[in-house]
Amino acid sequence: MQDAFASLMTRRVWLVAHDHLHDEYLIAGTQQVAIRPSPRTLYEKVRLVTPEAESALLLASPTRRAQQTAARLIPNAIWESLETLSPQRFGEWEGRTWQDVREQDPARGEAYWNEYSRERAPGGESLQEVSERLEHFLSGLLNRPRWDRCVIVTHPEIVRVLICQILEIRLQQSLKISIEPLSTTAISHSLLGWQVDGVNLMPQ
Repeated sequence: MQDAFASLMTRRVWLVAHDHLHDEYLIAGTQQVAIRPSPRTLYEKVRLVTPEAESALLLASPTRRAQQTAARLIPNAIWESLETLSPQRFGEWEGRTWQDVREQDPARGEAYWNEYSRERAPGGESLQEVSERLEHFLSGLLNRPRWDRCVIVTHPEIVRVLICQILEIRLQQSLKISIEPLSTTAISHSLLGWQVDGVNLMPQ
């Protein structure tokens, strides 16, 4: 009876986008680039948006930038690293800038931006493929026992894809969703299914 009741409870999830990259102009992809840390006072404000670590499930992308953000957001906490939350792979374009791609690989660059949901960088991953690996993430999250609140530190494109999945928005429209560094997107699950409670929430 208790398990059945727990399955009906509202589950709340806070998706936190990692902090600014040390070099904002690079196509980071899977490269292990560092963050340019925001002031600790800002992290303290972000913590006011998210639940206490002791009462939440803590998940993070395995990339250096997500792990650094997580460690600053809730210090001394144990974050579970999930490959599913990894960023989109950009293959041969990683470590370059978009301006460099436009100049040196103009045909592929134009094809990518014309249909970025389905096109991929050479040796990379399309946004549709990112969506496919995330397809069962939220349902799998619900099957984890004994949690009602969860904090996830991940990448802007992961947040956008999850929003698109919940709201049934075409992935080709995903870049119209602004996800700022250290912003929080709140989602929840209840009898109505998954819903988006707030996007790009920033502490005051």
